[in-house]
Order: sequence, then structure tokens, then C-alpha cells
Amino acid sequence: MLITLTVGDSRYGLDCRVVAAIVALADLKKAPADVRGLEGLLDYHGAAVPVLDLNRKIAGRPSADHLSTRILLVSVPGKDGGAGLAGLVAERVNETVAEAPGTERSSSFYLRGIAPNGGAPPRDIDLKPFLSDI
Repeated sequence: MLITLTVGDSRYGLDCRVVAAIVALADLKKAPADVRGLEGLLDYHGAAVPVLDLNRKIAGRPSADHLSTRILLVSVPGKDGGAGLAGLVAERVNETVAEAPGTERSSSFYLRGIAPNGGAPPRDIDLKPFLSDI
């Protein structure tokens, strides 16, 4: 299953197995200036979770503040070998779709292009480089 979202003018899906939670857009605490691409820190049950805006990183503009704009908390491997959380701000996070049978990826950290009304899907986007920034 893929959780659908919009980046720029394109629809994508994110493998639901990497999503730990979906939370409403919230005020973020100021991020340390030395962390590139970080929008801020989300207080999630007492833990400071780094958050990046997918639209800003990929489409060059911040995500709009709509009711369907959400923060997807994804489980990412930590530098110490454990696991941690990172937040991804995305627009139009409002449904799930089944992935085409036989679709295999070496990693779940891809935004998978979803074809608009039978058209060609946008290219998949590997999120690992973005997540390594935070």
C-alpha cells in the first residue's frame, strides 16, 4: 500500500511500511543553523523529530498550509545503528492506493510516481539522499 501525496504538480506514493505516523501540520521549533534543508523540529511525544519539506527540497517552494498538508513521520536508520524518526511535510496526504503487483524496489524510501488519469507517471524519487541530510 502507498500513501498518496503531492510534490509540486505531481502525485506520488510512499510505502506505508516506512510511515510510523501521520500528524497534522504543526508549528516547528527553529532548527539548528548547521543542518542543511531542515525546516525545524517537531515535538512528538517529547522527542525532537527533524522535519523537512518535500516541496521545498524537490519543487523549490514550501508546502501550502492546507487541511490535507501533513507531516509523515518515517522510521529511518540512525547513525548509531538504531532507528529514529524524521518528518516529511507533504501536500494532499489524503488516501492510500494499492501498488501495482510485481513492483519491486531495493528500498522503501522512494516516492513512487503515480500516473494521472492513464498518463505517464513522474519518475520515482529516492528519499535516502534527503534523509541523510537530517
